[in-house]
Amino acid sequence: MLYPVGDGCITFSSGTTGAPKRIWHSRAKINSALKVYKRTHDLNSSSRVLNFLSLDHIGGLMMDLSGKYVGAEVSNIQFNVYKFLDELKEYSHTMLPDSSITALRKTKNFTHYNFSNKFIHCGTEPHTKENIRALVERGATVFCNWGMTEIGPICIHTTFKPHDVDSVERYFAPGALLGDNFEIEWKIDDGELVVRSPMSIYKDWHYTGDIVNYENNTLYYIRRR
Repeated sequence: MLYPVGDGCITFSSGTTGAPKRIWHSRAKINSALKVYKRTHDLNSSSRVLNFLSLDHIGGLMMDLSGKYVGAEVSNIQFNVYKFLDELKEYSHTMLPDSSITALRKTKNFTHYNFSNKFIHCGTEPHTKENIRALVERGATVFCNWGMTEIGPICIHTTFKPHDVDSVERYFAPGALLGDNFEIEWKIDDGELVVRSPMSIYKDWHYTGDIVNYENNTLYYIRRR
């Protein structure tokens, strides 16, 4: 359920860093994020978006709005692990949290599934190399994303091309991947990731609480402060 309030809306954070929070997003912030989605996801009016995440979560809301932003067809469904891959056949874009990929990998359908021409946005939960590799080796384009409801749903990201398993192994070798493409200003202060962005609800630099490491032009997550 979406909660319009004034010139914007309220969503709930995922709760990965504490209790879920109610967060108000201005129209300007949402528009900034939609422009990033359009460019990074190669979305256009011929795209077909399949979304099962709740619209009161920033991930689900942005999957829904980004498709509509470019005039694409968008379908919002209930996730059924046994039906989802069959439903996905008619679509070009979807978002899969890591736990959903884990569940799908346990189904018979997944073993020989062809993800060619599928753009899979992996977010809302930390990525695992095994799950990203499983999608990439089956032909998916996989977009690994780090973001926070407060500072923007897409802040730091890496895209893996179909069948490029070597890149998955290389990027994940140093640890928990955040990404090597930056849609925000960022810096590291005493090991902590600090960010600033027009997608953020904060006007100035925000201390994320994430302790990170920068290696080979890529940011990696170490732990929470």
